[in-house]
Amino acid sequence: MLAIDTLSRAAQGFSVRTGSHDVDVCVVGGCGRAGLPLAIAFAKGGLRTAAYDVDKQRVATVSAGRMPFMEQGGEEALRDALVGEALTATTDPDLVRRARSIVIVIGTPVDEFLNPDLATFRRAIRDLRAYISQGALVVLRSTVYPGTTEWLARELHEQRIQADVAMCPERIVEGHALDELASLPQIIGADTEVARSRARALFAAITSSFVDATTREAEVAKLLTNTWRYMKFAVANSFFMVTHNAGVDYTRVLKAIRHDYPRAADLPSPGFAAGPCLLKDTMQVAAFARNTFSLGLAAMAVNEGLPQYVVDQVQRRIPLAGKTVGILGMAFKPGSDDGRASLSYKLRKLLDAAGATVLCTDPYVADDGLVPLDRVLRDAKILFVEDLLAHGHHVVGIDNHSKYGPLRKSYDEHPRYRFVEGDAKDATLLTELAADCDQVLAAAAMIGGIAYFHARAYDLIAENERILASTFDAAIAARARGRLERIVVLSSSMVYENATVFPTPESVAQTSPPPFSTYGFQKLASEYFARGAWEQYQLPFTILRPFNCVGIGERRAVLPSDAQPGNVTQATSHVVPDLIAKVLAGQDPLHVLGDGKQVRHYTYGGDLAIGIRLAMGSPRAVNETFNLATATPTTVEEVAAIIWRKIHPDRPLRIVHDAPLVYDVQVRRPDIRKAKEVLGFEATTPLASAIDELVAWMRTESSELSR
Repeated sequence: MLAIDTLSRAAQGFSVRTGSHDVDVCVVGGCGRAGLPLAIAFAKGGLRTAAYDVDKQRVATVSAGRMPFMEQGGEEALRDALVGEALTATTDPDLVRRARSIVIVIGTPVDEFLNPDLATFRRAIRDLRAYISQGALVVLRSTVYPGTTEWLARELHEQRIQADVAMCPERIVEGHALDELASLPQIIGADTEVARSRARALFAAITSSFVDATTREAEVAKLLTNTWRYMKFAVANSFFMVTHNAGVDYTRVLKAIRHDYPRAADLPSPGFAAGPCLLKDTMQVAAFARNTFSLGLAAMAVNEGLPQYVVDQVQRRIPLAGKTVGILGMAFKPGSDDGRASLSYKLRKLLDAAGATVLCTDPYVADDGLVPLDRVLRDAKILFVEDLLAHGHHVVGIDNHSKYGPLRKSYDEHPRYRFVEGDAKDATLLTELAADCDQVLAAAAMIGGIAYFHARAYDLIAENERILASTFDAAIAARARGRLERIVVLSSSMVYENATVFPTPESVAQTSPPPFSTYGFQKLASEYFARGAWEQYQLPFTILRPFNCVGIGERRAVLPSDAQPGNVTQATSHVVPDLIAKVLAGQDPLHVLGDGKQVRHYTYGGDLAIGIRLAMGSPRAVNETFNLATATPTTVEEVAAIIWRKIHPDRPLRIVHDAPLVYDVQVRRPDIRKAKEVLGFEATTPLASAIDELVAWMRTESSELSR
């Protein structure tokens, strides 16, 4: 431990570089994925904060009030910090000199031999030390090799820079940093009481929970935290491969292990374990242990070997040579725009080595080598869907193609997917299919946007009641045979048609007047089907109310008559694809139903799919109801503006307001806390990204979507 008496430093001849100290804290690397959320949090906590970064483009993006990466709630918090002048993003190192506290978000990389690259880190620190003022608090934040903080303290001391040094590691989940910075305890690693006291005072702007440690203890704690998480994924992946090789369904095994058994609740599902931290930090622990850390080495072999295992399993069923293969998702985890160290790229190399032509797409990752989703769906014969592969589900789907006709889906060729073309009103067929299922998802229905509410007012309630009765009859029969665990009912936000409480919690549907539209009333009735089946037959249920789904796949709806807003026939039923279709067809001015001020929470279909899966896998969701939605409200006019800018960036938007339809609810705003607290669900995909994907798909469908 290095302890330096701060009172005696001036007498020891330390250089004078005091600075004005008009900045409370400067975050070095402050526009990166770990640094920027921290800088925003400091600013929100009332500190005058500088985010120093050498990346000029990122600094410009942040200064303009835009997040350079995905972060839940980040853009709003960033704008608030900038407007209040609590945060400054800069490439000027003079802001470092002016700071009382300096937080360095520079980690220890690994070299080509998979050992910690201390030289790169030390060069960065030596470049920075000229800007560290006398009396500053210097905090290391990122993962570093044990002993690095002690080295930094010695380095500053030898350069006669009087500074207190601490190690306060970040432990946030990327994409949710702002939430976790405030909720997680902060480790305060310090080797002097002065440094510890100053570090506590700094982070008190963010959190009130602290854990004290020495600097080396803090360094090791951070490394072992990430390594433990990586090893848990390796255990899950190893279990999956063992059972799969034995012909045992690991999905059912995992369910049996975890169901209402708290000691196994933290066993993760299998899947690619990667990203910029977990593997690297496990390597650092292995190096720290002089390569005697056999468990860590085994974990690396398992996790890094999973892509090859997946390819081998596919090869046994389908020879890959000469095939066109699609990979949907290149980020290292779902709902992220971070492709660093993603095993999807390793999967791509392995598929290429097997002789396949590989097409990769991702709605968030910026990579010139990726192609649009519609091309992957059109050209690929085999598709790797990470979420399905990771969670191992077997799925049976039924549809009679009555609304859109046959549609090519991304999972048609998936070995664990079986499609049955049939009528969901056929109770005998449904009973046969449900007999071998653990859960039934009651999603079949005649659905559509507001145009359907008028054109098919009777059919919506009559046809959907027939579908529901058949579905529940089949589920009740399957439950009686002992296998079916529950039915999951896909209801609708239209049950809140007459709600007056906003944001609207789930309980309001039972206290508000019933919906006026037959569609909304029928969706509410579907929930009573669920409650009645539980009361009489003890069929467990989960009710999900998705809000304003946005995604590909909606072709022209078959209606008895078409609406004619302006010079373009209304092509589809839902507002987002309808607006896109009209803009693609050249409508100008753009016709919008009503005043355009209608508030909705447009939620990406991929996010809703995750929410449905989480609900199906959660024992806490049994006999419960959940709103599934994004946290971001958007008006119809705002949607129109986003679409217009993407298709006609150089032309001004002109809007004509058509008379609203009767059931066009003015405000639909959900309370989403329950889904977050119980399911851990958050819809993170920005509407603009969902629209990008939908525009690309609809361009290929334009001949059918407009005339």
